[in-house]
Amino acid sequence: MRVTRPARTVVDVARTHPLDVAVCLGDRALRHGLTTIDELEESCDAAQHRSGAGRARRAIGAMSARSDSVGESRSRLILQTVSTPLSNQTIFDDGGRRIARTDFLFPDLAEVIAEFDGENKYGPQPRQAIIAEKNRHNRLAEQGRTVFRFDWRDLSTPHVIIDRLHAAYRRALLLGPPSGRYAELPFPRLRRS
Repeated sequence: MRVTRPARTVVDVARTHPLDVAVCLGDRALRHGLTTIDELEESCDAAQHRSGAGRARRAIGAMSARSDSVGESRSRLILQTVSTPLSNQTIFDDGGRRIARTDFLFPDLAEVIAEFDGENKYGPQPRQAIIAEKNRHNRLAEQGRTVFRFDWRDLSTPHVIIDRLHAAYRRALLLGPPSGRYAELPFPRLRRS
């Protein structure tokens, strides 16, 4: 059976499907080490005379290996209409201890944090996961950080998410700058198969 390489498949989908579909697929392929941005760009160059090549190039520009899920990919596309968030930032306290890893952090919006709550967020032991999440939220609040949350239902009404982001930004301005710092930690190296 003849098949295409992952990069070619992602580019073909990006040429023929809406941006959100293409970005979700591309993010997943990048996250799991099935392809790289360079391979996607090469495949897009090879498809430059096919219909939708410009659409594919725009989609590749929006893809990221830092999305943990389809929900995070869709969230990032919505949030980028307001500001470019940093994905998967690790928050540290003033002593350098790790506090949390965030879904999205907005450096230009008073370091507001956005969290997407997926359907399987709490896993097989929800009680312990919920307690850990509350403790994590408390540590962020103790730093003076403003966090807002949304879930799958909100993705169908992007204006609700944008309104929450603006409201969180207004609250963050009243609190003043948070303590601690944030940094993007590298992903573990994936082995290509």
